[in-house]
Amino acid sequence: MIRLTANVLYSTLSLLKVVKEKNYDDYQQLCYLSLSSSICAEDILALCIKCCWINVTENKKVILSSKMQDLLDLFKFGDLSPDVVRNLIYDYAFYCKPTWLSLVSKGRKESYIFLSDDEKNCFDIAGLMEDIPNEQVVAWWDRLANLSRSRQNQQKNDIGRLGERLTLKYEFNRTNHKPKWVAIESNILGYDVLSQVDAENSEKILIEVKTSQRNLEDAVFYVSKNEWQIALKAKNYFFYLWLLFGKNNCLAVVPTELIKKHIPINNNEGAWQSVEIKYSAFRELFQNIDSIILK
Repeated sequence: MIRLTANVLYSTLSLLKVVKEKNYDDYQQLCYLSLSSSICAEDILALCIKCCWINVTENKKVILSSKMQDLLDLFKFGDLSPDVVRNLIYDYAFYCKPTWLSLVSKGRKESYIFLSDDEKNCFDIAGLMEDIPNEQVVAWWDRLANLSRSRQNQQKNDIGRLGERLTLKYEFNRTNHKPKWVAIESNILGYDVLSQVDAENSEKILIEVKTSQRNLEDAVFYVSKNEWQIALKAKNYFFYLWLLFGKNNCLAVVPTELIKKHIPINNNEGAWQSVEIKYSAFRELFQNIDSIILK
């Protein structure tokens, strides 16, 4: 995918301005159109499709999105207005998912320092790094930060669901009984999977699943106060720590008593709600799980 530069944004607007004003909508011909820059028109069109600025019909006709048509009304050849550039950068972040997007939720400075020089130039043109930003710029950053958090939450949710599915397969192979995936029904019960002790013993066990795709030294998991309260009340409660790093699927089955020393206590008016615990605290419990078992 083409990188974000001021030249790319200007070439994009210039090319689509031709489409809008001259009804020059033949995709194949547009691909060979000579631009003032050294950028290939076909690459520009690929970016436009990716960012949903245009749609290409079955008969290869280019149709501008309504948003792009509005932006082109504001665009003048030889000029990049901050408002137009802000809109393009947001769409680029939304659809192309650049690596810096994950840092936006930490603040604009934290993400800006990781931009390339070309990307920084685009942000500067858009007026996004002014010392005292106006309301439009603040709203833009807040909107992008919400997008960043949403993407991070979705990624965490996907990783968590993967660990829960692996647990279901693991428990079925271990007990020869189908476990119940309670987390899909409710996220306030304090555990994710309901299984049984073994193939012969039908006594129930509660399983809270934690999953990480980091290496052992960097991986952490969080225990909520609600999960811990349920763990203390249950007769059989286990934390299943999945470590999915590289090609290995590793699992540590951790009983409540081994978690206890890592749980904080309330102090005066302070009450804990969640605690971060390192996977490496249970390194001796991790075992490689044969991928064949999990098929």
